[in-house]
Amino acid sequence: MVKGKVWNILFCGKIRIRVYNSIIDKKMKIAVFTHSYLPKMGGVQFLVRNLINCLNEETNNEIILFAPYYSKNDKRMEIIFPRVKIYRIFSTGNFISIIIGTINFLKIVKKEKPEIIHGQTLFVDGFFCYVTKKLLGVPYMLSTQGELNFLKRKKISFKNRLTLRLSYIFFKNSKYLITPEKYFYNVLGKLFRNKEKIKLINDYIYISKKDLEQLKQTDEKNLLRKYGIEKNKYFIYMSRLKKEKGIYTLLKAVKNIGNILEEKGIKLIIFGEGNEKKNVINYIGKKSLDNIVIYGGIVFSPEKWVLLKNACYSILPSFFETQPVLIIESFFVNTPVIGSDIFEIKAMIKNETLGYTFENKNSKDLSRILLKVVKENNKLINDSKKCFKEESKKYNLEDNIDKFLELYRN
Repeated sequence: MVKGKVWNILFCGKIRIRVYNSIIDKKMKIAVFTHSYLPKMGGVQFLVRNLINCLNEETNNEIILFAPYYSKNDKRMEIIFPRVKIYRIFSTGNFISIIIGTINFLKIVKKEKPEIIHGQTLFVDGFFCYVTKKLLGVPYMLSTQGELNFLKRKKISFKNRLTLRLSYIFFKNSKYLITPEKYFYNVLGKLFRNKEKIKLINDYIYISKKDLEQLKQTDEKNLLRKYGIEKNKYFIYMSRLKKEKGIYTLLKAVKNIGNILEEKGIKLIIFGEGNEKKNVINYIGKKSLDNIVIYGGIVFSPEKWVLLKNACYSILPSFFETQPVLIIESFFVNTPVIGSDIFEIKAMIKNETLGYTFENKNSKDLSRILLKVVKENNKLINDSKKCFKEESKKYNLEDNIDKFLELYRN
């Protein structure tokens, strides 16, 4: 029996096959818990959406999702996951709602009787899972999504020490902890004194069958025309609009070489939302960048894949990053990346193989890289196809879903 056979029109017509395994694919009831609002853009939301969609489409398990919502009339999660049983247990940012949600969560778990709960963060989700195990005896496993990045700092505050102490309690009572970073795999292994329970699994990507079907019907030319851009003649920024994402470093770099970009007909298109949205839009107008910089709002599948695929480079200028998912997405459509030289980004880009790195927060150095690729018309594609293929396979959740199923089962 063969499962998960997908004709992937986006990734070089590759046919991916997942072979049925009677032990791993034995039906179980899996509960996924997250305190993140999943319709939002962001690394954690991206990874959780991928996991749920892949478990739902590529396995024969029953998937239950526990997640927060913005309002009682908010049905966006039901649209995103039409075949998943969803319990919207508390409203975001409402403390009283969270307390009530915890009680409801326990009642629903008692009724549904999942065989395992997978919390998507070590600290917050770990608390809910820990309480459930203590009161109902339901086993759980956790993922860490960058909430322990304070361990990379020289000084750790009292609040962070308390977080770490509680995280250890949640870890100790879990079956496993999944981390995508080797740094945390080594550090937490020493701090928690149990490296065997910590599993190193890369951040991952999954293209749902629904998205693949929609991609077949997407008119690429009209989509590019809608945003006023041409194939291979634009850079793309697709992330949250926050200062730590380096958005102003990027805008300053583009301003430095604005005349050359305009002469060559090359543009920068920005997608995202965040607390700097108004300031970014005002900056574009104030610095007279309207001719070369476009703010495109928010974009989701399948359009985002088309826009990424047709860009000459994606750009990630962050000076703080936990899940650089834009890089993974770019690998999947053979688009090279220009990113800052912070560890999380530099380790993935592999300078001049899958893209270029520039000195963190240095707009002049970023201008230099942009000018280099514009003048050389260097898309890296021809020399890097094999590298992109190998890298994208590492992050392909469809190829790696059995790792999760084995952990759920054991």
